[in-house]
Amino acid sequence: MKRTLCALMMASASGLAIADSTPYFGVQYGYLDFERGAVKEASLDALSLRGGLEINELLSGEVRLGTGLFDDDYRGIDAEMNYFYGVYAVVNLPTGGKLDPYLIGGYSYVDSSVGNEDYRDDGAAYGAGLNWEMDDQSALTLEYLKLVDNDFSKQNVVSVGMVYRF
Repeated sequence: MKRTLCALMMASASGLAIADSTPYFGVQYGYLDFERGAVKEASLDALSLRGGLEINELLSGEVRLGTGLFDDDYRGIDAEMNYFYGVYAVVNLPTGGKLDPYLIGGYSYVDSSVGNEDYRDDGAAYGAGLNWEMDDQSALTLEYLKLVDNDFSKQNVVSVGMVYRF
C-alpha cells in the first residue's frame, strides 16, 4: 500500500513539472478525537503544516506534518499524539463562489502514546473540507479528516486553518 501511494505521488509529481501547477502552503489547528486501547475518549489539540501543488482547479497533491500540542487524561491514563505525517490527493469541487468544498484521501502515519507505551498506526485517511476564498492567493479552511481507523485506534481531527498559494 505504501509503495503504491508513493509511486502514484511520484508519477503525479513528474507530470507536474510540465503542467501549469500552483504551489501552496498552509497551517491548521485541530481538535483531535482520540481512541486507543484502554483510552476510549480523549480530546487532544494538534497543529499541522501542509504543502502541496494545485495541478488544476479540480486536483491537488499534498503532504502534511503535524504534532500534538497537549496530552489528555482518560480515567488516569495519559493519551498523547506525538506526531503524524501523510500524503494525500485533494479533489476540489469549485462552485464559482467564495466557498469551495473538497474531498481528501491518502495515507497517514500517526505516532501516539498511551500511558508509558508508544504506538504507531498507519493506513488510509480520508475526509472533507471547505475553502473560504479570501482572495486569489489565500483561503481559510474548515476540515474533517479521519487520520486513523483500524482495529486498535480511531483518530479523527476537525481543524481550521489558512492556505496561501504562491
